Amino acid sequence: MLDDSKCQKAAFIDDGFSNWKKAVQRFKGHEQSDCHRNAVMKTAYTSAGVNVVSGLSKAKREEMAAAKSALRKIVTSIVFLARQGIAIRGKTEENSNFRQLLSLRAEDADDLRSWLARSQYKWVSHDIQNDILHQLSDSVLHDLIIGIKAADYYSIMIDETADCSQHEQLVICFRYCDNELHIHEVFTGFYELAHQDAATLFTVVRDVLCRFNLDIHRCRGQCFDGAANVAGSLNGVQAKLRDVESRALFVHCASHSINLVVQDSVSSIPAYRDAFNTFGTLIAFVRDSPKRLRIFESLQHTDAKALRPFCPTRWVLRESALTVVKVNYLELWRFLDEISASDKTDAGAKAAGFSSQLSKFSTYFNLATLVHIFNTLGTVNQAMQASNLHLQQASKLLSNLKSLLQSFRNNFGEIWKAVTDEACVLGIDAPVIPRTRRAPRRLDSGPDGHSFTTPEEFYRQTFIALIDTALGGIEGRFSSDTWTFLAEVESALVSQPVTTAVISDFYGSDLNGDRLDLHVSMFHDLMRQQGKTVTSLGDIVDILKADATIRVLLPELTTAVRLILTIPVTTCTAERSFSGLRRLKTYLRSTMSQSRLNHVAVLNVHRELLDKTDIDAVMNDFIDRCPVRRNTFGK
Repeated sequence: MLDDSKCQKAAFIDDGFSNWKKAVQRFKGHEQSDCHRNAVMKTAYTSAGVNVVSGLSKAKREEMAAAKSALRKIVTSIVFLARQGIAIRGKTEENSNFRQLLSLRAEDADDLRSWLARSQYKWVSHDIQNDILHQLSDSVLHDLIIGIKAADYYSIMIDETADCSQHEQLVICFRYCDNELHIHEVFTGFYELAHQDAATLFTVVRDVLCRFNLDIHRCRGQCFDGAANVAGSLNGVQAKLRDVESRALFVHCASHSINLVVQDSVSSIPAYRDAFNTFGTLIAFVRDSPKRLRIFESLQHTDAKALRPFCPTRWVLRESALTVVKVNYLELWRFLDEISASDKTDAGAKAAGFSSQLSKFSTYFNLATLVHIFNTLGTVNQAMQASNLHLQQASKLLSNLKSLLQSFRNNFGEIWKAVTDEACVLGIDAPVIPRTRRAPRRLDSGPDGHSFTTPEEFYRQTFIALIDTALGGIEGRFSSDTWTFLAEVESALVSQPVTTAVISDFYGSDLNGDRLDLHVSMFHDLMRQQGKTVTSLGDIVDILKADATIRVLLPELTTAVRLILTIPVTTCTAERSFSGLRRLKTYLRSTMSQSRLNHVAVLNVHRELLDKTDIDAVMNDFIDRCPVRRNTFGK
């Protein structure tokens, strides 16, 4: 079948027109054709006495300028949608966010309106969108990799999660310390996994390093959660990476470790374990029914916070949910009594059981002490999530946490008085010693166990057991080889006389041991002359960061500090990207391809770099890839 445009051209130029039934339609089509426009233009130039060739060249330049202006609006529209994490496509192409945004912008831009009225070659298709997204993403990643390479040394942080389509996604982030001792943690993309074993994960890591042209022997740290496939000391990713580069120190994510300390502590004390289960079930009981939730909200104060569900994985984050229960304790109690009296179904029976639990002093005591402890743990956990945190600061936070927990243990009398006073105001039953359950005579193998003389003594024993378990967990989970090495490094840099062999022996070719000793000695001499006291690695970091002249004067010490700061503390940067993944790949966008997801995620996370991207350079690269584009847009 012949093309309609060719038939029209032949009818009006060579053969003659004969299809008079569709004359008006054909005439209008011919008026929009390139051959008619060119003929009119040539006739106008001839009538005006202007050289036709030069006139056509000028018209072509103007046409290219208008086309390039329209292309810029197409590219910047994609930039806006990707930056804000808004879906580009829709159920249909015409109703997509991208097309609707272009239509809106065309109302104020004649060049874009004319461009969208074209019959072909609009460069707004799905493939073109992907091409532009790819170029923008590569531009942002290029800037990120330049920073990593300029730092000489880097660390990696990886974590896994499942997206809404149940595909396992691996996220890889890098951490590095620049020449001014500023710490950077950067997200580089998601990678779909076919398998989750250590060999597959390590292969993906090596492929990413190869793609970014990063030398694996420049890796000085690695941080994962406690899963065996990554943290295993024999066959995990950390073991495979250390087989290749022994200086890549492994850190079990500090925030994850604190969460495990809380989980183990609460689970090991039956009273607190049961209280946790009671409050979690109670919150679900209220929230799972719109009717019950509305009744409870009617009993709350106007400015009261809403009930929050327990975080299923992060025990530390359950502090906010427990705090809301404590603040709304009386309102919850009244709500349960109302439901118990009015509802004759199983819900009424459950409400009566919960009300009976809330009337007990033991329930309120467990809640109040958990909130008291969790407030402290939550504050430390929040501080641990900072991307610029280094191991020495994390060590100091843990030391302060242990001191606070120890003070809770020593000052139980004050906590007891505060809790009993609050319970009295709420009308809760007075504290009593729980009845001791006697063992059957046939199982009685000795004297009776310890008997408590006062309720305070009984509850003190439960509270101290929780504190001691938490202190033991912190001591056990933060005593790895890496934390021990950090303590030795800090001692070597702070103590005098200076002996930094532990640092230079470990890092080998990264440092010159003799020069490091000299520069550390010179640093302490300078500090004595300036009247400054250096007691920790943090003091050294602060001084070097504030004074560029000292960094230039003592490069070996600066390099040693940079190596230590490169070691990551948590994988929170990787985990934060999961929030972005859930915003970008929703059930409405579940069929998004992996490459498009990766490009959009990079642009959405690194918005500040996207804002600095040279749009003209991206457009020129886009135009150079195809002769048709070069002929349409020019350079």
